[in-house]
Amino acid sequence: MSTATGPAAADAVVYVYGVTRANALCASTAPLVEGIVPRIPVELLPVGKLAVVMSRGPREAFAPADADAPCDAAWATERALAHHRVLASLAPLCAVAPVKFGALCRGMNDVVSLLTRSEGAFERVLDRVAGAQEWGVKLFADPDACRASAADAPGIAALKAEIAAASPGKAFFLAKTLRAAIEDELRGRLALQVEGVHRRLAATARDAALNPIRQTGAGPRLILDAAYLVETGEVAAFHRSLAALGETLGPEGFALKLTGPWPPYSFAAIDTEARADG
Repeated sequence: MSTATGPAAADAVVYVYGVTRANALCASTAPLVEGIVPRIPVELLPVGKLAVVMSRGPREAFAPADADAPCDAAWATERALAHHRVLASLAPLCAVAPVKFGALCRGMNDVVSLLTRSEGAFERVLDRVAGAQEWGVKLFADPDACRASAADAPGIAALKAEIAAASPGKAFFLAKTLRAAIEDELRGRLALQVEGVHRRLAATARDAALNPIRQTGAGPRLILDAAYLVETGEVAAFHRSLAALGETLGPEGFALKLTGPWPPYSFAAIDTEARADG
């Protein structure tokens, strides 16, 4: 990684990865990492107390030639992974406020304006994430196993006994009530598990964020998708809490998935407005 010094080409745009502190010394300590475009270096530009992690080059290198055309999935995936690779290389060395993938500035003046305008917001984010890592946790439920467990609840058992003793006509209508009662019991149990898992993990984290649930396909049902900002010294305790939860919940039809550590994407939300003109 180099420190930005020379003038950029007149038609160059600036791709922004993230922001760190100008005194973080990332320029001299960070390993050489390729940016989102091969042969275009990653640079560090100090602006006051802050420094922007960036690459400079022609616009077509960083964005599809036709801005209105559908984005090629392979093209976007390759560059998104490279964007993450740059941030991940810096995360162990200094606090970094990631900027979301695809942020472009029209030129160096816009970069300086961005950091000047948002200096306070970036400072607060860097204070928030310094000395911590982001870990992702997903909680899955096996629908059949959880529904079978719900069907054994005391209230459900009493309804089953009433159906067994009822006349055929009454039993038919009670069966519909039974199915609804099992689904209600299931929803309640899942909500309690989500609340309990999130509360326990958040207790060992500096901060926590819940992500929208996006269920795709069949199989285990995703019921919790969360990110936890964990201080470096508390990572082992966080992992122990997760392992203990897994041992308890596994026999009940639940499974936990851990990912990370990540740069603190979920805890660095800043409206950068860093976009190049189309």
